[in-house]
Amino acid sequence: MRARAAIAVIPDKSRARKLELVVVELLTNAIFYGVRKEAASEKGVWGHDFRLSDEEAVILKVIWDTEKYAISIIDNGGRLSKQEVLFWLNRQTSHDEKGLPLGIMDTHGRGLFIARKYIDRLVINIDRNKRTEVVIINYLGDIYKGYKPLYINEI
Repeated sequence: MRARAAIAVIPDKSRARKLELVVVELLTNAIFYGVRKEAASEKGVWGHDFRLSDEEAVILKVIWDTEKYAISIIDNGGRLSKQEVLFWLNRQTSHDEKGLPLGIMDTHGRGLFIARKYIDRLVINIDRNKRTEVVIINYLGDIYKGYKPLYINEI
């Protein structure tokens, strides 16, 4: 399922644009870092003309009910770690003496920050060197406005 098709079936049309940004960022991470094992430092020379095999395929699932919707993105890389997630989130949420985020000039790690910004619940399940699943959950109402837990499970 493509990002736009996944978003189109979700009943929350008010946040569709932000949700698309999050899903594209997470899919990009899953494909380039998880499956293709690309180096962030070489982002400018990544090849974009490729097709993933069935074994490499990134799985995108969407579910919803009357209260919330969730999107799961699974890659078979398992390269992400809890420590890495926390490091990159800290780069965007900690500020220097001028009040700017430490990672304002970083070219890596912003996808996780964007997900935290626009998603109500972020769940990351990591089976090291096997697979990574990122689950994003948004509530249709403002039930949990401002309360945004992050769950990172690593085995």
